[in-house]
Amino acid sequence: MQKITRTTTTTVTRRSVDQSGAVRMQTRKTSTVAVAVSACPQAGNEIQAVSADEADTAEKDTEGDMSDPRTFSIKGLPLAHIHSLIETWGGPSSLEGLTTTDVCVRFLKPLTVESGLALCAQYYTSKNTALSSLVQNATWFISHAWQYRFLDVIGAIDNFAAQEGLDPATTVIWFDLFSNSQHGTASKPFTWWETTFMNAVKKIGNVVMVIQPWSNPIPLTRVWCIFELYASTATSSSFHVAMTPTETISFMARLLDNTESYFEVLSSLRSQNAKSFLETDRLAIFALVRETVGFIALDRLVLDTLLKWTFSQLKQLSEKAETREESLSWKVVLGTFYYLMGKNSEAEQLLLGLVGQCKDVFGETHIQTLNVLHKLGVNYLAQARYKEAEQQFLLCIESSDGADKVASINFSVSLATAYSRLGRFDEAEAVYKDCLEEGKIQQDWSTLAALGSFGGFYLDQKRYAEAEPMLKQVLEERVQSLGKTHPISVRSMKALGRLYLEMVKFDEAEVLLLAAVEGNRQAFGDEHFATLGAMNDLAVLYDEQRLFSTAEQIYLKCVELRTATVGEFHPDTLLAKCNLAMNLQIQYRNAEAEPLFDASVEGFKKTLGLLHPDTLRTMTNAAVFYELDEQYEKAGVLYKQVLDARIKMLGLSHASTLVSMSSLADVYNAEGRKQEAKELYESCLEQRTATLGFHHLDTLETTKSLAKLAQSLGDSKAAESLFLNLIDGLKITLGLSDRKTMDAMNEVGLFYISKQQFPKAEPMFETALHESKQTLGSNHLYTLSLMNNLGFVYKAQGKSCEAKETFNKCLDTCNALGEAANAIKLRALFHLGSLHESLGETEDAEKVLKACHEGQVEMLGPNHPQTLATQSILDRIHPIEC
Repeated sequence: MQKITRTTTTTVTRRSVDQSGAVRMQTRKTSTVAVAVSACPQAGNEIQAVSADEADTAEKDTEGDMSDPRTFSIKGLPLAHIHSLIETWGGPSSLEGLTTTDVCVRFLKPLTVESGLALCAQYYTSKNTALSSLVQNATWFISHAWQYRFLDVIGAIDNFAAQEGLDPATTVIWFDLFSNSQHGTASKPFTWWETTFMNAVKKIGNVVMVIQPWSNPIPLTRVWCIFELYASTATSSSFHVAMTPTETISFMARLLDNTESYFEVLSSLRSQNAKSFLETDRLAIFALVRETVGFIALDRLVLDTLLKWTFSQLKQLSEKAETREESLSWKVVLGTFYYLMGKNSEAEQLLLGLVGQCKDVFGETHIQTLNVLHKLGVNYLAQARYKEAEQQFLLCIESSDGADKVASINFSVSLATAYSRLGRFDEAEAVYKDCLEEGKIQQDWSTLAALGSFGGFYLDQKRYAEAEPMLKQVLEERVQSLGKTHPISVRSMKALGRLYLEMVKFDEAEVLLLAAVEGNRQAFGDEHFATLGAMNDLAVLYDEQRLFSTAEQIYLKCVELRTATVGEFHPDTLLAKCNLAMNLQIQYRNAEAEPLFDASVEGFKKTLGLLHPDTLRTMTNAAVFYELDEQYEKAGVLYKQVLDARIKMLGLSHASTLVSMSSLADVYNAEGRKQEAKELYESCLEQRTATLGFHHLDTLETTKSLAKLAQSLGDSKAAESLFLNLIDGLKITLGLSDRKTMDAMNEVGLFYISKQQFPKAEPMFETALHESKQTLGSNHLYTLSLMNNLGFVYKAQGKSCEAKETFNKCLDTCNALGEAANAIKLRALFHLGSLHESLGETEDAEKVLKACHEGQVEMLGPNHPQTLATQSILDRIHPIEC
């Protein structure tokens, strides 16, 4: 059963600690100490152990006596007054290059040293009404790093206020430099921070984090800023980000140059990596976060807010651009950004409008116009609209003069991807190979995506030996260039993880797929197509490892999220339902699985059409379900539809067509439609021999099926010829020691037994037994099964000594293995006992058969045919007297 992996779109939701909006309190009870922190958490402050009495004293620091330096207040100052202070201190030139810590030491502390109060408290208690009236309840809590240049922090707040349309004169901010006393106030117990501080943040209602530099924001590397972020999440306060104008321009310029640079931000935002001057601070805050909201929720809050801010900035730049050319350039970035964030409808709407505008402004063959066409095609790919995507890519290639090498690679590789999705694999591979032959795909950043796409193509074609070196190279290069957590690196981890899953390298696959799920979840959220795609692959892995319940829960989550984000008929939702159905099938919950298979098949037919590869794969999976459930008529109908479609699309000799042909023949055979099955097997064998060669495993599998059918039809001559061809082919392709070769020799030996051609059966079992001992060991159950079969052949030929020796060796090993070998042991006892009985060795026969009968009654029951056969021989030895 093949499980296919696709992609979807997303929306993101905020997570809060308590749905009621109340602050969630959690205290740590200890018998001796409470954890405490300084009133102004910055580098050098320490979480200290304090006594219970000291903690009680510190608890009075609430919105109370403003003349007490220990009082924690939500009072703040208008943004405009902070600019007045800057002028008082000599203007911006006097503060140039100074950090917030520097400003605190040089200007703020001397201003408040006499009172020992926060500047807000000093103003508030002043008899100067002009000053006291400035102090008001803050509505904006500023989260920043004290190592930032002070003027950058103020510049970021100014920029934020301007974008939000806030009046600096009435915008009251809580800035710890001004709202907290900077004169060594008493330390606070950690419960104070979890209660008093958290409630203060809730009352303020807005947290603004200054983000700088955009590629690796310092606040998210500092533990106390993480605590402020936690407070925003836990209190359901509104969270905002702010950048200086210079930093904003730098960020936007980078997006204009390469929109995927946004992933640099995603890869750097890891609140769990934050550091602290003191390890005790980090441990206390991290424990609180883990026990409540979790680090992923904090990262998502920042990312979601930054995402909204970025969309807002791009829209403003496109609207306020001075020239039409500049405006179109920003709109292209915006359209690309919509696509990257999984907002396919918004991307399509914008890009469609841009095509005509770019043609008018730049010309039909200009690279900007072609890039818009290409991005539109890529967006179609994400929506499984492959034919429309193909048309866009062909137009790009036809209109391009090839001057932009990287763009030409992108156009060609995207076309190859479209061909592959349409099932036109030969055309896809030809395009990929053309890129290689012309030396277009190099080992550099600009073309690694192309190499990865080529490796993915080989993966889909199950050409693992060709796929592995490509995908490994791409991952190694990206990790070296971008780091392990970068979303593009994570994408490469997922691709290589899928390969190892297909190659049954489960340990390697699990490491990579778990990392892909976690990386995508942190970068994009649970509902993004990248996260859901990685979750799907991880669930497939767990299915393969027989961890069915674990896999089922992941599939259920995928179905739920995909239905919510893209609807029940989107191909990704239908895929999730199909994979869930296969999981339920493996668990023998067929009544639950069947309606899911039916819904997937009908949904794919409706959405993509009967001839689409994904529709055909899903129909095949459903047909396998019905075949295993012995609903052969339903299975046959589906297999026949798939076969007809693949003949029409791919031709009679295509590998996928022949898989469908063989499957349909299997169902006809099971239904008793032997002649129809025979015709299909013969056609399949002819085509596979012509296209793959006599010794290919697919050809040999068809040979085996046809041989067994001939045997069932009583055509012993044809069956024998086909069986011998099967063994010869497997010897050449896999060698004598391969399990498949041994299986074939055992099967041919059984065929000869059924025809009572024991001399021909003997060398088959002898050779298979020898190879099994060498490969699997003398104690392997498969070896013992072959030994039993050989003993039976010796017995049937009257080779009593050889038969006794073989059965006794088998029994000695079975006794040593214990319960695991009971089934084989009972067969050996039966054959050995019946041999003794046929030789007139009544005492030995009775002893062996009684042991056999006791075991059969226990394992099979008294009325099982094998139990009754043993009893029949015992009755002959000791006839019941009437």
